Amino acid sequence: PASIAELARALKNDVDLIYYHVYNQIEYYPTFGLQKGGLGALIDGIGNPFDQCQLLVDLLTEAGYTAVYQFGDLDLSTEEISAWLGTDSSNISYATNVLLNGGVPHTSTWTGTEWRVKLSHVWVKVTIDSTDYLFDPSYKSYSSTTGINLGTAMGYSRTDLIDAAETGATIDTSGNWIEDVDYDGIKSELTDYSMDLVDYIKTNNPTATMDDILGGRTINQISSPVRMTSIPYRDTGVSVTTWTSIPNSYRVLVEVEAPGAGFDEVFYGDELYGKRLTVWFNGSNEPELRLDGTLIDTGTAIGLGGYLNFNIHFVHPYAVAWFDEWVYPTVRNGYPAWQGTG
Repeated sequence: PASIAELARALKNDVDLIYYHVYNQIEYYPTFGLQKGGLGALIDGIGNPFDQCQLLVDLLTEAGYTAVYQFGDLDLSTEEISAWLGTDSSNISYATNVLLNGGVPHTSTWTGTEWRVKLSHVWVKVTIDSTDYLFDPSYKSYSSTTGINLGTAMGYSRTDLIDAAETGATIDTSGNWIEDVDYDGIKSELTDYSMDLVDYIKTNNPTATMDDILGGRTINQISSPVRMTSIPYRDTGVSVTTWTSIPNSYRVLVEVEAPGAGFDEVFYGDELYGKRLTVWFNGSNEPELRLDGTLIDTGTAIGLGGYLNFNIHFVHPYAVAWFDEWVYPTVRNGYPAWQGTG
């Protein structure tokens, strides 16, 4: 895409500046397989390791470098995995639950002295002046910010809020129902809380960011070359596989099927992300499936007012199938078209 080419040019086609940009600007998200792709990660400012590596490879390729993917396992301590995921390091289960919910293949092992986590991961190999360097854009170092006590800053009182809601209301003595809730009273209390919070921020920290108020994490920015010849936190007991492109088995598959019209098209999530997939009827009453305006397929004609039902199947590249989904949109000839945005 033009945005990839322009970004590489803006970064002077420099390998280190390109790496800084992906590392510093794209937040890590713990899922597995190519989901939104490099362009999606650039659009959203967030992506998993596969998405970030594709963005890095695309930028480096555009800049004239030879870049490939490497797939292997990481071996991290409780402190390392917790710092990366933003979980409490007091219990390894917090980190492994995040990985489980994101479909990331992993195991946790007690060594006799500590818990360690091994997980599948992808990084990038780049050849520079005949030397192979490794870049891992998604394994980042973060700094955490503790937010303020919102209840104190707002002057929140549970008793006052309930009293405001119950003024003039009728309440069942068994506590099963309430009617004639004083919405104006609730609104007044919430307005007071909002103004108290604004006054607190103006008085105590007028230049506060959202993270200063609510708490959050920021990526520790890098600005000097990080050219590794090996991954120090890799599980050396697991072999590394090199890919020139991410295999389809590691991509989200999207099947769009409309039996009534003869549609049965298969896409990948990274191909659709940020684009419009639309269906509308042409002058011959035939449904047309288009991607960003480009005709993909033309179906069997359906009479004016007729319905066309779709089955859209999302298949994730996870070890388990319970993350997969079905959705069932319907379009009707002569009525507004259906469109989905990736």
